[in-house]
Amino acid sequence: MSEIGRLHRLYRSGARSPVAVAQEHLARATGLGAELNAFTQVLEAEALAAAEASARRYDAEQSLSPLDGIPVTIKDIIHVEGVPTTAGSQAGDPLPQPQDAEVVARLRALGAVILGKTNLLEYAMGLVHPTFGAVHNPWDLERTIGGSSSGSAAAVAIGAGLASIGTDTAGSVRNPAALAGVVGFKPSFGALPTDGTLPLSPTLDHLGILARSALDAQTVYEELIGARLQTRVPWPLRIGVASGLTVHEDVQTHCDAVVRRLSQAGHRTQEVSGFPFGAANAAALTILYAEAAEVHAEHLRAHREGYAAATRARILAGRVVEGRDYARALAVKESVAQAFSELAARCDVIILPSLPAPAPREDGGGGDRSLSAAPLHTSVFNLLGVPAVSVPIGRSRETGMPVGLQIAGARGREGTVLRLAREVELLRGTWRTPWTH
Repeated sequence: MSEIGRLHRLYRSGARSPVAVAQEHLARATGLGAELNAFTQVLEAEALAAAEASARRYDAEQSLSPLDGIPVTIKDIIHVEGVPTTAGSQAGDPLPQPQDAEVVARLRALGAVILGKTNLLEYAMGLVHPTFGAVHNPWDLERTIGGSSSGSAAAVAIGAGLASIGTDTAGSVRNPAALAGVVGFKPSFGALPTDGTLPLSPTLDHLGILARSALDAQTVYEELIGARLQTRVPWPLRIGVASGLTVHEDVQTHCDAVVRRLSQAGHRTQEVSGFPFGAANAAALTILYAEAAEVHAEHLRAHREGYAAATRARILAGRVVEGRDYARALAVKESVAQAFSELAARCDVIILPSLPAPAPREDGGGGDRSLSAAPLHTSVFNLLGVPAVSVPIGRSRETGMPVGLQIAGARGREGTVLRLAREVELLRGTWRTPWTH
């Protein structure tokens, strides 16, 4: 049973109270969460009021859903009513938002307790604004947790919320999830509504869920979409194992071990070579930069000094993308989609390392272990709009940092992807969290 399911059962039996649980999670948010710089805003009064309302519903045997009374957090690029959306930037709107984003409204209707808003890279553009600062990795405060949903990953990893809603444009849910040793799930494009979320690249933007386990992520997703996933699929699976990627030795060792275990469990694994990861990444980044420049054009003119200089430069760089380059990137998108369709005809899922290396030091040290190639592993699935999940599979022998495996499938195969993620977790065994490791 997932942690969310366990708590829901305890609430119903009266063995635990949503108020006590909220207080425990708030204590982590304001304690270790502050040390990690995981939050931009902790909503203590609002969270306790929501938890008290949840407790009354359980007392009356009128709980709203399995998420009733479950603490969750929201990336601070998604609107929460009555709270400013900072987007991790001095250029963010300082005024309280007049209404919730659609995904937040759904969470409230399900009875979830919103603990707070999590820190992020400025406007999810890949750089830290110095006013907000970097989020630190709970496994080692001197190592990066990536981005841009960095605060969400840190919050889940330390138990400040059982799930977090983040955004993923080129890997921004799966990247920090892998580095923090949690699950990061990005469903198909449009499966979760982005209404009320500040855009970055409308062609690539997805909402995603970070959680302690694949089953917790699945529970949150199913409740948000109001439907159960189809997990009764042909079993064993045909699993394509991506090859030709340059990864750290520790990452490769853990991924090879998972492949062996999956084969021993009866799945049919086959090497996939020649898939155009490089072309897909180049196309995705071209689209991202071009669209980000357009999305931010007016706001940047009005609030230029509020942006960090490096973020401003990155956004302005998108202006040099010419129309023919953007059109060429869209053409590559179509060709990659065709290649993936052909792959999906012979493989139910494709697996590969979530990232090429474990977390390097925050100062960028680590040479060939840096994460400069990170989007090569993740952006293709934003370009294709297909579901992908990162699940922790072990820790680096050299640094002790988590290693993640990414599982992706064709559009609409969320159930297959998450079912395999759950099996990988079982094959991996118990996963110790940062505060107990």
